[in-house]
Amino acid sequence: MAVTSKDVAKRAGVSHATASRAFSSPELVSKKTLERILDAARELNYVPNSLASSLKSSQPNTVGYIISNIKNNFFTDIAHKLQKQLYALDMNFMIGLSDENADEEYRCMLSQIAHRASMILFTPSAYSAECERRIKSTRNVRFIQLFRNCYSDVDSLIVKDRLGATIAVRTLLESGRRRILLLDGESALPTGRREGYLDAFAEAGLVPDERLLATLSLSGDRTQEIARLLDELSPDGIIPVSEFLTAQTVRVLRQRGVAVGRETGVVAYDDSPVAQALGITVVGHDEERIICEIQSMIRRAFEGNEAREHIELDPVLIRRGSE
Repeated sequence: MAVTSKDVAKRAGVSHATASRAFSSPELVSKKTLERILDAARELNYVPNSLASSLKSSQPNTVGYIISNIKNNFFTDIAHKLQKQLYALDMNFMIGLSDENADEEYRCMLSQIAHRASMILFTPSAYSAECERRIKSTRNVRFIQLFRNCYSDVDSLIVKDRLGATIAVRTLLESGRRRILLLDGESALPTGRREGYLDAFAEAGLVPDERLLATLSLSGDRTQEIARLLDELSPDGIIPVSEFLTAQTVRVLRQRGVAVGRETGVVAYDDSPVAQALGITVVGHDEERIICEIQSMIRRAFEGNEAREHIELDPVLIRRGSE
């Protein structure tokens, strides 16, 4: 017998109305109660889709997108451009925010499944056994990972982070820099940036000082940590891997009267508004190509293609003279 929302309500010790509200409008349910209901749903392997039967016979016209970091301009740019393209095709577009949290990611998945999404695009924040089980057990929804490849049997489209780091280091080496500081961001998933950094030094026949491989939090004020690294390691080149770290790096350099590009080279990740305004050379992404590839993956999936796709795109170097 199929599990229903009433079964979930009984397991969680709440009313049927509260359980239904948790899946349709989770923001209206207290955090403690919501967690109890979601725990019950996981235990029963319940898919909260009151319209599942009609979905089977309807045309797929809703795409969900779970953004892992709303403060990342690259992610929001992709969402904005994709929304325009899908609206032009008379398709619906739903956005969820996971805030780099696997539990929130799972909740977003449940909500979008409940609202009849035929496809869910998401950027994994971390590996989650619960998300993986939901992906495997939800038959009427196609999932595509964007920019991070966490689940091997799920479609994916990524930009090669390892190659991006190699390009950034290579660019600084070509400008005569040798003590290159990588300001990487904390991540629950491997990025390959450290390996890409070492690849560039190896191809140049040089041995790096691995103390220059630093990892920082991507939230809060990191200027003191950046200043300490500058004092201790005396880098002549810096690679901040996010808009957040780029802004704080340039702030510290300016406070010290250091001329970016002349005294210290900077090559950042992502062609963000901050990098553009400050004239920073970046390792970026071909957003139009990304949108075209996503559209093609969506079209092929809706046309019945069941083969898993794993697409890797090269990053692009945008020079502005800061290297």
